This record gives sequence, structure tokens and C-alpha cells, in this order.
Amino acid sequence: MALLEKVPTEIVDRFRDAVTPDQSPLQIAFQTDLTTNGDFGNDWLVITSTSIARISSDSALGNHVVSMSSMESARADMMAGCGILRIVTESHGEEHTVDLLSFTNSLTGKINAVVRYLNALAEGETPNVEEIDEKAACPRCGRLLPADSDTCDACVNKRAVMIRLFRFLKPYKFQVVCGLIILVFFSFTELVPPFVGGRIIDVLVNERGNPSLAMLHLWKWVGLLALIRVIASALQYGQRRFNSWIGAKTLMDIRIALFRKFSVLSLGYYDKRSTGSVMARITNDADNLWDFLMDGAPWFVSNILTLSMTSFVLFRMNPHLALMLLIPGPLIILLTRWFLPRTRARFRMVWHRISRMYSSLNSAISGMRVIKAFAQEEKENKKFEQRNYLVFESSYEANAMWAVYFPVLALLMGAGSWI
Repeated sequence: MALLEKVPTEIVDRFRDAVTPDQSPLQIAFQTDLTTNGDFGNDWLVITSTSIARISSDSALGNHVVSMSSMESARADMMAGCGILRIVTESHGEEHTVDLLSFTNSLTGKINAVVRYLNALAEGETPNVEEIDEKAACPRCGRLLPADSDTCDACVNKRAVMIRLFRFLKPYKFQVVCGLIILVFFSFTELVPPFVGGRIIDVLVNERGNPSLAMLHLWKWVGLLALIRVIASALQYGQRRFNSWIGAKTLMDIRIALFRKFSVLSLGYYDKRSTGSVMARITNDADNLWDFLMDGAPWFVSNILTLSMTSFVLFRMNPHLALMLLIPGPLIILLTRWFLPRTRARFRMVWHRISRMYSSLNSAISGMRVIKAFAQEEKENKKFEQRNYLVFESSYEANAMWAVYFPVLALLMGAGSWI
């Protein structure tokens, strides 16, 4: 998969017209698969020793040319399913970012090679025009593989991954069983307040003619409600104590296992991956597993138990009303199926940008003597600030998705009660 494809004569002529009097030979030229609007189309990326240009296949659409002398750096920012090639230029002491072209994930390999080529030029080095290896696609589904992995996210056996993860809990079986027992009792206490609330309403409706007896019954039910709340709080405290201990021990074991695995991998593994991505595995990924074991798994089990117990009680009380409560269920499933893939793509972008930030940080700290020797502090500061801003940007976009999902989910779940 070459970076110098055969360019139609019309495109060459339009490029020459756009960058007159540049007659330099083409060094990189290939057809993209998205227009700058994000529509499917075939713009061309053309690079010579003096110019970088996007040439539209449709002559009615505009071209964009950037002078190589004004370029400071290049980067590829990945979105959900597509990306943008951005060129940072400097003019009169001010930096500007140019969104040069858009592309789908199938061209990520080419675009990354272009970014490496342009950044080498910007740093005064001699760049190489790379041949891109075709193996970047999953042999099973055809999707592009992540740059730092040979595993396809869509085809991975998630059940097997979960089993491997829960094997880390095996040494702590006693604590896990105790935590599950506490969780079952805590879920049971969640069912008592609605039952007590119903009895209180019965007292207020049926015993209005005898205030003394009504107050006696009210004290009894309110006292039971307060007792249940105290017991629930104690159970929740015990559950979190168990979860904290189990989560911390498991996190420690996972980090040790990761480090041991990294120590036996070949040098070829590290040649293909940045230091930041390896650091992110041990730090950021391990912390995410902590969150899952500490909050995610207990939350999931607790909700399954509560749902099962509530459904049993509701169908025993009134099957028809219980079925009406479930009317919004299909809409909730459709919402979740639409939401999860988009969120997963955004959070994967967060991971990539965190790994790049770690790489930048590692390079700067390990090379601080060289940076100071050549007075490059300000350049490194800007570089790290840019990486940090990209992490903020992708984190905000990813977490903003929850701001859409949860209100709509709450609305649909409440619709069952209204029905």
C-alpha cells in the first residue's frame, strides 16, 4: 500500500495551478475516502518538497495548500470512525491549525505515515516515504486493528476476558463470598421501604376515624422504616469495606502480572509501541479495572438482584400492571445498543491520547538535560500542553455522552410508572 499512487492528469494539473510556480516532483500522493465536509468522496493529498495540498476531485470544490516552510507540525486526530489530518502553521509569531483533510479508519496507516514524514521534515530530519503494511486489518471482520494491538475490539471474546479477569479474585474467595452475601441482604433491604410506604398509606386511608390507633400504627411502621435504613447503611458500609480490600489486592496482583508480562516480551513488541502506551497499561488501565471491581461489578450484581426481586413482587401483586411497567423496555434496549458502541470508540480515543501524553512526558523528563542544553523548554511546554489539551478534549467528549444517555434513560424508565 504505497504513499505515492498514480495521480490522474487532471489532479496533477489542478495541483500545479494551485501551487504555481512549484514544479517539484510529487513525493506523496494518494486518494482519500472522505471530503472535508465528512461526506464520502475522493479528495487527493499531494505533497512535494515545498507544498502540502488537498485537491478535490470535483473542480467545483475548493483546494487547500499549505507552504512547507510555514509548517510547525502535523497530527492525526481520530474521531469515532474517522479522523482529521491537521497541520500546525506559524505566521507572524502566531500558531494556526489547518484541518487539511478527513479520512475513515481504513486510511489510518497511511495518514500516520504522512504525519511521521511531515514531522521529520519540520524537525529538520531526512524523512522516509514508507510502504504501509496491509496487516492492519482484522482477518475475521475486516475492521482496522488498533495501532498498539493485534486484537480486534469487535471480535474479541468478551466472556473469556471476563473469566480471565475474575480469576484474579480466586485467592480471595472467602472475602468475595462474604461481599456477595452482604450484597444480597442489602438488595433485599431496598425492597422493604416501598412495602412500608404502602402500609403507611393504608393506615392513613383506612384508620382516619381512629387517630390514636392510626398514630400507634404509624409509629410502628416508621420505626421499622428507620431500622431498615440503619441496617442498610451498615450493610453498605460493610460491602464497601470488603470491595475496597478486594479491589486494592486485585489491582496490586494485576499490576504485578502486567509488569512480569512486559518483562518477558520481545524487543520487537517495544519497537512497535510507545513508552506511553505501555505505561498507560500499568497505570490508567489498571485503575479502570479497579473502578470496575470496586463499583461496576457490585453495581451490576446489585441491580440484577433488585430487578429480579422487584419483578417477582410486582408480578405476584398484579401481573397486568407489571407488564405495563415493562412497555419502555424495548426502547431502553435500543438506546443502549445505539449508545455503547459510540461511547466505546470515544473512550478508546481517550486511552490513545493519554498514552501519547505519557510518551511526551517520559521523553521530556528522560531528556531534560538535552532540552535545557538546547534551550527547548518553551517548545516542550507547548508540546505537552497540546497533548494535555487533546486528553481534555477527548475526555470531555466521551463523558458528555453520559449527559445524553442518563437523562433519556431516566425518562424512559419513569415512563413505565406514568403508564
